[in-house]
Amino acid sequence: MLQLARISGASPRNGQVRRRDIRQRGEVRSARSANLRDAQASHLATEGSHLPTEGRPFREQSERVILDPNLHQKQGINHLNRVLGWYPFVAEDGKAVVHLSPEDWQVVADTLFAMNTPRELVPDAIRDYRLDKGRPAIELTTEDCVIAVEPF
Repeated sequence: MLQLARISGASPRNGQVRRRDIRQRGEVRSARSANLRDAQASHLATEGSHLPTEGRPFREQSERVILDPNLHQKQGINHLNRVLGWYPFVAEDGKAVVHLSPEDWQVVADTLFAMNTPRELVPDAIRDYRLDKGRPAIELTTEDCVIAVEPF
């Protein structure tokens, strides 16, 4: 019965223990926050910090930092590579039509037109791309073919 009372929280001392535990946890939390602030302050004072220090100029504006693509962009680039692998089988007279599922087509459209994907991440074989306004199609221009990517 005594063990059941402890598990259910019916012990008369339980309220006091909880308040003390909460107070101790708060003190530990405050100490952790203080340590974190100290660590951040020491990091900012180090030579490799992101803030400008004397003798280290800001990065030039002309330098372009290419961030790693997110998962959506990676999947869109993967679909583009698959399109580039398939278009030679359906190409006729310098034109090809490749069909993707509506979801995959939307991922490719987002990657190329909505997510500011850097040109460096688009496969090199694609020289130019545009969205056809008259129909739901993305036109990819390669060295020897114009590929229309359409949803089926």
